Amino acid sequence: EILKARDSQPPPVRHVGGIILRKRLPGHYSKFDVSTKAALKAEILNVLASEPERTVRNGMVGVASSLGKLECGAGGTSWPELFQFIAAAGAEQQPEARELAFWLLQEMTDTIGQHLKSQFQPICGLFANALVPNEDPKVQKAAVKAVGQLLSYLADEPEVEVFAGLIPPILDVAARNVSDDELISTVLDVLYDLAYSPSHAVTAHLVPMVQFSLQCIRSAELEMGVRDSAALVIAT
Repeated sequence: EILKARDSQPPPVRHVGGIILRKRLPGHYSKFDVSTKAALKAEILNVLASEPERTVRNGMVGVASSLGKLECGAGGTSWPELFQFIAAAGAEQQPEARELAFWLLQEMTDTIGQHLKSQFQPICGLFANALVPNEDPKVQKAAVKAVGQLLSYLADEPEVEVFAGLIPPILDVAARNVSDDELISTVLDVLYDLAYSPSHAVTAHLVPMVQFSLQCIRSAELEMGVRDSAALVIAT
């Protein structure tokens, strides 16, 4: 009720409510009956869709991720409505909705990698649509962080081939934001993980990966720690 009380509860209180729910939910969820679980899942999606405050939405992403992990575990139903929600949000006109879709995908990296391999192709399509040059910058950055985390997770797995074709557009987004230390650091961490990948689909992009790392090393706009990370990619 706190999370829905936008007229009576300020954003910090609603945000804390989301954090508490995320922490308490795993210990109690299995005790709920089917109708209670269904009602809870519907309410979480409703809050995600209607919450105007960015910090509260971000907290609810954690709640949805935690519940998605529970549902995708042994005996779970995988909560198909959540992935329908993500797909719909990723196609919305409002950039905030599209950004939210990638926040959810990033938070659910482990769950997606372990339990949702059958959904890799449509998820890859969502990422590809967000990495085009005319996309809103904050959506692009959210997509890069989400797909980068998934690439790192799958670096040693055959399924990394599904997403390997996104390496060039990831590098393009990073190159357009070469003064963004946080984003560049994220991309370089991904490249470091991919440098160990045995997949030919990944090594096919080795040249642009090295060229991007060299660009980072030469950039005086980046912090020295980020430039050191770029050198580590090349050394690997």
